Amino acid sequence: MKIIGKIIGKTIGKTTGIRRSLTAAVAVMGLFAVFAPQPSSADNLTLHPAGFGPDSDESAEVANFHLDWSTGELTGVGCYNNELHLPHGSLIRKLWVYFRSGVPDDFRFEINKVKIKNGAGSAVLRRTIANSDGARVKAKYILGERINTEKYMYMFGVCMGTHEAFYGARIQYAPPG
Repeated sequence: MKIIGKIIGKTIGKTTGIRRSLTAAVAVMGLFAVFAPQPSSADNLTLHPAGFGPDSDESAEVANFHLDWSTGELTGVGCYNNELHLPHGSLIRKLWVYFRSGVPDDFRFEINKVKIKNGAGSAVLRRTIANSDGARVKAKYILGERINTEKYMYMFGVCMGTHEAFYGARIQYAPPG
């Protein structure tokens, strides 16, 4: 910074009029470039339960679909889906899922990708979690899935029983590049 200050000072001292203004503007822009925030090596996508809708295959069971707007708690027997919007080329690193599960049910979730060309789906990650104490918990998973939006659409889904609730999920991903 000392060297830049000396160069700027000498340049401004030797110039007049428009050249002085231009030199000062370039100097200020250069300083902003030095202090500009660097892109993050990881970003987060939060999936709020309010974005989830009942799975049409479970329509007879989701009559008790309930979203509590004050707590963000999603309940109701059945499966619920939400689309994932991640930049093409990004890398899913970690996933945290927040839920409650009680006897006799087990909480299930998955990240699914569907080929745009033919509709063929496959699971990126699918887990059934046995947690019967009824407490709110967080499950963490490490992934390494590269997002390819040119070929696939991505979804996140949860399936719940009578004594379960979904509170949301957070996906940590590395931006493309």
